[in-house]
Amino acid sequence: MKDQNPDFKYLFVPELHKSKRWHFHGIGVNCDKLKFENSGIVKNGKEIYNINKRSFKYGFTTATKIESTEKVSNYITKYITKELITMSKGQHRYLYSKNLAKPQSETLFEEDLKFMELLLSKNKDLVKIKKVKDEECGIETTYITIKKTE
Repeated sequence: MKDQNPDFKYLFVPELHKSKRWHFHGIGVNCDKLKFENSGIVKNGKEIYNINKRSFKYGFTTATKIESTEKVSNYITKYITKELITMSKGQHRYLYSKNLAKPQSETLFEEDLKFMELLLSKNKDLVKIKKVKDEECGIETTYITIKKTE
């Protein structure tokens, strides 16, 4: 795909099915030269496409056009935090292209997080806070979604 689209940027998250086969969820940009074919399927009012076999030779694909960055962020995050937490301790839980801008990250200590949650909780119309605890490995993750204002 990179041969056909040198500026292609992607982020893929693997998921292991009960059948023990891996598949990937992901997003990509700058993929204009890929050949998308209409699959004939419409889901939730959106057309579903397949990437032409000449463009992608490693199994089957489905693709849709992204309409909401917030929804796609939640979708990808769900797969990063699913069972991969226990399967990939200390390892990356995603694959990304080298030409993708790296996010800036900041480690928050528990006291900082509590203070931040307190401040943000005052703006319930702009902020959604969700906590997810993986009982198996004892890790609690806090997701803070801040709506973009225009």
